[in-house]
Amino acid sequence: MKQLLAVLVLLLAVKPLAAGEWYPVVIHVHTVFSDGGGTPDEVAATISAALAKARYDGKCAIIVCDHFDGVARNFDAYAATIRKASGGKVILIPGLELGSKWRPEPNTEAVSHLLAIGNLPASYRTLLECYDLRTSGNGLPLLDRFDMQQRLIEKVLTLGMLPIAAHPTQLVVGGTLARSDNRFDSTGNHKGLLGFEMFNTLGPGQDQKCVELYLAEIKAGQSMILTAGSDYHGTTLALPDRIVGSLKRVTWVFADEFSEAGILKAVAEGKTYAADDDARFGNFLSDFGQNPGSAVVGVDKVTIAAQAWLTGTDIWIIVYRDGEEVVRQHYDGSPNQRRVYSLNGGDSLNTGWVDSNAQVGETHSYVVRVTASTKPVSQTILITSPIVLRLREPGLTDSFFDAIKSGNLPAIEAGLTTDPSLANSRDQRENYNFTVHISRPLALSVACALGNAATVDYLLGHGASPDGYLTAGEPGPLMEVAISGDVEKASLLLKHGANINICTDGNTPLAWALGGKKVELAKFLLDHGADPNSRSDNGDYALAIARRQGLTEIVRILEAKGAKE
Repeated sequence: MKQLLAVLVLLLAVKPLAAGEWYPVVIHVHTVFSDGGGTPDEVAATISAALAKARYDGKCAIIVCDHFDGVARNFDAYAATIRKASGGKVILIPGLELGSKWRPEPNTEAVSHLLAIGNLPASYRTLLECYDLRTSGNGLPLLDRFDMQQRLIEKVLTLGMLPIAAHPTQLVVGGTLARSDNRFDSTGNHKGLLGFEMFNTLGPGQDQKCVELYLAEIKAGQSMILTAGSDYHGTTLALPDRIVGSLKRVTWVFADEFSEAGILKAVAEGKTYAADDDARFGNFLSDFGQNPGSAVVGVDKVTIAAQAWLTGTDIWIIVYRDGEEVVRQHYDGSPNQRRVYSLNGGDSLNTGWVDSNAQVGETHSYVVRVTASTKPVSQTILITSPIVLRLREPGLTDSFFDAIKSGNLPAIEAGLTTDPSLANSRDQRENYNFTVHISRPLALSVACALGNAATVDYLLGHGASPDGYLTAGEPGPLMEVAISGDVEKASLLLKHGANINICTDGNTPLAWALGGKKVELAKFLLDHGADPNSRSDNGDYALAIARRQGLTEIVRILEAKGAKE
């Protein structure tokens, strides 16, 4: 399974500036189906309340990973009951925590745990094969088999689920002859493992060991990702977070849509970063080309620009390339005040750390990590899944955009063959003087404003996001089409999933079409589901705009649809 990364574009308390959005997800939660203290409904209420301020609209997701032996007692009801607790701004996704034993050393015994997320089988007996064809008297699995981790991973993959190693370095109790571990068996170079949990560890230095394990995999060329392991049990006992789990351990996920499928797809593609202690990344400035995706991202300059929002002291922002540290920056920090700390002052399009050693055509995996003293000890509080970048050939991006403007399909095809990520790249050269309504626009916006329909169709068929935009106030592809009134291009965008009511600059496509007296396009949009009560950035309803512009035919259509004045 291919897992390539995400680069992070999260703006706090404001609307995001990209087609996808960042959502806080609490992964690895237990309910009364195994050893948790709350029902799915109770867990949903508790976690959604804890994350209410994490996003501007309060949306969040929870991935429940109850222990398999507990779930098996009532497997038929498990997934349905978990999903039933979803509603409004919270999505609950069912998963499992699987266990098998191994021997780290002679006279020692460990139970390694594996999370299996998404696409649960219809019967627990399908998963029973992972352990032993025999069962206990009541039909439950026997978990006394050793060295089963690779078989578990393979079975999880066969079922279409995502395998993530839970608390991979966790040492529960220390001893010489009898040691109790919950460590993942990392001695066998397991194939197919998606990634590791971060933060869900016990004992001094375990998080650091997890980071070292993760970076070693990256150095070895594995495309491992990271999630924040909450391991929340929700018990009412007076136990510390490190025992019953923590709701401050959050996996931020960049998803194209807020749905179970959207969240799982984003996790599978490595569009994640792990956060602890209420820290989060503020803005990774994706304008440099560091866009979330499962493919290698081509860039004209390899730049990492990161901003971390946190409270703490002795703060370090560290960048690793292919598992090796390449830069670190220090801040004294504030023990009482939440502040923004930026890598090389990376708060604009022209700042950030540039990898001057990157060579044209080379692909490298970058990881950004933030450590801070938020407690008596220094700890990792933010760490990304890999950012996979490749330096483009000089002039490739410029020639690609020249081909878009001239409608040169062979040249466009040649560019995308060399670097598929060009489909969602931006022209870094020029301000188009409002012919395209943003400086340095995305490829599809240029095609919608200046190219022909064939160019738009080709870009959409080769990965261009139909709703992609970068900057507050930018219209985006469908709005560019609405401004020009091109029905053919609008039809192509909708065919490829464009949001007909998208509003990125305060105006919907319908508002743009009406304001520009593009009657045929306005009719087309209304025929294909445009909201008749959409408004302009000054608050005018579509019907008011149509009346002011003297569009009598559109007025009749809107009135027939019950549009507000």
